[in-house]
Amino acid sequence: MIEEAPAPGLTDETRARLYAASVAAAKAVSYSGAGTVEFLLGPDGPDDVWFMEMNTRLQVEHPVTEAITGIDLVDWQLRIAAGETLPLRQDEIACTGHAIEARLYAEDPAQDFAPGFGGLAYLRLPEESDVLRIDTGVEEGDEVTVHYDPMIAKIVARGDDRTDAVATMSAALSEIRVAGPATNEAFLKAVIDHSDFRAGGFDTGFIARRLDVLTGGSPADRERIMALAAGFLARDGAPVSIAGRWHDEYRFDAETDDGRMSATVIRHGGEVSVFADGAKYRMHVDDPLASRGAGAADTGSLFARMPGVVVA
Repeated sequence: MIEEAPAPGLTDETRARLYAASVAAAKAVSYSGAGTVEFLLGPDGPDDVWFMEMNTRLQVEHPVTEAITGIDLVDWQLRIAAGETLPLRQDEIACTGHAIEARLYAEDPAQDFAPGFGGLAYLRLPEESDVLRIDTGVEEGDEVTVHYDPMIAKIVARGDDRTDAVATMSAALSEIRVAGPATNEAFLKAVIDHSDFRAGGFDTGFIARRLDVLTGGSPADRERIMALAAGFLARDGAPVSIAGRWHDEYRFDAETDDGRMSATVIRHGGEVSVFADGAKYRMHVDDPLASRGAGAADTGSLFARMPGVVVA
């Protein structure tokens, strides 16, 4: 879900060994083209390094390499496919700064990361800049289907050092607004903002050990969030005890008995999504008439949280 370059926690000597091993592996099989060699660092120090696999292609995290090297790996891949030679030798490649990539997925971290699907009723991503890159292939109104990977976008932050890159990523994740399928931006931000992650103290068990904390959401008051949703739904003239100011069709500042809150509220189908206090809240709006009419048809039915095939 999150990738970095250069990898934190490696000594220069260990990193040089991995570079050499990767080049040697490619030469050993006369490999030509883009590829990714992966290793695992064990708990017994910088020499406890193990080969895991080689992927004979570009990987989804290639933008972090591009960000710190200034190399367009897709361009290089095409050049090699056309019979050209590599533009640079290994010792001519310099790495500068730090880069972090986060994958925005249609998935629900609170439901064991079950994949989400459905229409993107509302989609707002951060604006690109010289320190922020956004790779996406969808736009508002598109459908996240069960037939393809549920990734919506890749957010790539670059900084002079890791601290700068983490700060840029945290700010970018807080700007994401997706209404429709369940998404993981709040989970990604919880990881990025966790003190252990920021200190570089993580391993392959980082998420499993902290899952409750990382998926716990914001401590924002439930009643205030419900009031924001009610205020949005009652714009057809019904009375509501909320004062505020609308910025556009979806964004407004609300004043309730508990104070002031800025929010973005979107209704899509039978749900309302509220973005406030740096978190996302999804609420289902019950339609008593629809529920009453569908009651007989629902008898004996089952609801699956994700698509699948009934085999028995």
